[in-house]
Amino acid sequence: MNEPRQMDHEMTIRQLGGKQIFAMAFRHALTEKNAIVLFVARGLKTMWRADRVRIELNDDDTYSVESARYDRRKLEYRRLDGRTMVYADDLRATVESLLGVRLTLGTMQAVAS
Repeated sequence: MNEPRQMDHEMTIRQLGGKQIFAMAFRHALTEKNAIVLFVARGLKTMWRADRVRIELNDDDTYSVESARYDRRKLEYRRLDGRTMVYADDLRATVESLLGVRLTLGTMQAVAS
């Protein structure tokens, strides 16, 4: 019987833009064997006021990604939106679309005169 693959959490953070992006966009992360839960930084305005993203590694080497928001009245997280079968190349864009936040640092480009 094959045991599920263990997620490389550091690699997942690099796929989202690296530690610098992580430090700006997220407060902290909780890790599980094949998943990581990222808590959105306070003050960061997201779509539907999402305050966490859960990224899970599937058996077929794709990811399942979902955004959620804490419901203080019910004392539980409410799923807002999600995607399945997300490839590693599309992980950052998927998290960006679920949160409505860009996870890239601006770069300066020379303007031809």
